[in-house]
Amino acid sequence: MASAMAIPVVETTTVNGMSYGPRASITFNGSPTSFQNMGATRIMVLISGGNVSLIEFSRDGVNYDSLGGLLSGDFFLNPGDWLRLTYLVAPTGIYYPV
Repeated sequence: MASAMAIPVVETTTVNGMSYGPRASITFNGSPTSFQNMGATRIMVLISGGNVSLIEFSRDGVNYDSLGGLLSGDFFLNPGDWLRLTYLVAPTGIYYPV
């Protein structure tokens, strides 16, 4: 079952031009799953564990590009950007503003 979700807006504080805020978890609801940065701040998404077979990136939520065989790692998402994960066993996902 495919699902799409928005990453909630994160409360941030700006100190010397850098955004800081709390770390939050991502809940995966089925494969493939897509999620979008709905906030006004760039975020870093960390994906680890599970059994991931594909991670893709999109600026428009329609046209996705594979991330060259990466199956985990740290990914920056600007406001409006999307990530899509295909997996057998859901990974752990967290994000925070940067």
